[in-house]
Amino acid sequence: MDLTNITPAASEPLTLAEVKDHLRILDNDQDTLLSSLITAATSYLDTRHGILGRALITQTWEMRLLG
Repeated sequence: MDLTNITPAASEPLTLAEVKDHLRILDNDQDTLLSSLITAATSYLDTRHGILGRALITQTWEMRLLG
């Protein structure tokens, strides 16, 4: 079995603004770090290689059965 991601997620599950609101961060000093952390957390959880084994945001996958 071979899975190929045809159309990746169009966005992250959380926006930078949502994370900043939750953490009560008012300035922009940490925006680059927070954006990197959102991406890292999404990669850790999302897709077939993530710990959830499923997509967090709508994506298109193609499955090929070999044989």
